[in-house]
Amino acid sequence: MSVKSVRWSVFIALSSLIYFGNLHLIQPSNLKVDWIALSMLLDLVVWVPLLYYFLLMRQRLAPALLMRPLVMAGVLCCLWMTPPGSFLEPVKSSYPYVLAGLASLAATYTLFTFTLAWHRSQALSGEPRVAYLAEAVGGRFGLTTWLQSEWLAFYYALRGWGLKTSADNQTSFSYHVKSGAVGLLIGSSLFHIPGIIFSHIIFHHISPLIAWLLTAGHLYTMFLTLSQAMAIKHRHIQLSDEGMLLRCGLLFDCQIPWQQIDSVSRVAMGCEEKAPDLLRAYMLGHVNLEVRLKSAQKVSLLAGISKQVTRIHLGLDDPQAFIRRCEEHQAD
Repeated sequence: MSVKSVRWSVFIALSSLIYFGNLHLIQPSNLKVDWIALSMLLDLVVWVPLLYYFLLMRQRLAPALLMRPLVMAGVLCCLWMTPPGSFLEPVKSSYPYVLAGLASLAATYTLFTFTLAWHRSQALSGEPRVAYLAEAVGGRFGLTTWLQSEWLAFYYALRGWGLKTSADNQTSFSYHVKSGAVGLLIGSSLFHIPGIIFSHIIFHHISPLIAWLLTAGHLYTMFLTLSQAMAIKHRHIQLSDEGMLLRCGLLFDCQIPWQQIDSVSRVAMGCEEKAPDLLRAYMLGHVNLEVRLKSAQKVSLLAGISKQVTRIHLGLDDPQAFIRRCEEHQAD
């Protein structure tokens, strides 16, 4: 029997056992409360994180940093739904206080570290300062990439409107002028305003909790849309002696060395090819360039999520100047 067959056999067996036990939660049963609690504990705290790992995290479709919050959420749900009188009852009464204490310690440590890093980084500004703060606060916990991504979104949402940047088509190349992505994203964000009002009014009569959740979701989506628009306008693709710094707004931030690049060539305008080894690093279908890699490379997408690619499609405002500069760097 192959390793893959063994994995699937274990997966099916564990799924059947766990969910067979959980069926007793919705049916009249003489099953002991301890068995019900144990079944819920295995399901929410063990099995759900395992599914997340094998189906999402291992395939590079979701970041590893969400594993801890997922386990913590599973513990909270398990304790909240566990039947009275089970072996989890003592833990249920003390766990919220332990969690609150740990959260207070973490918040105090984070605030202290951030304050020190803020004063030490006064000589920096813009993205370098955001990167320094993210490393200082989240470096020990493996949260640097996620914090930098979130704080860059805040930075461009708040400061992006007053920044003045331009691409020189020598070391920096823009990709937003001909695509019209910035104007479209800003315009689409305005549609969230009536959506916030109407959805809140409608759902408030059904469930105030759902209404507030939808309102928070609308506000966060509008915030991300505006920050992405500003990042697209100011964060250009960079070329240096080391390689190509791939960007598309808040996405990617991946340095590709010149020795890994095979060729840079034109492709048909508006090409919408889809392939497992292709990264479409452009906005709104504005594509005119293809970067071919010598071998499959792991490219960062966002907040720790990555993808193995051999080709990258770009949509630049001056593709000929970009190709010319790439050829000059590869010839050196």
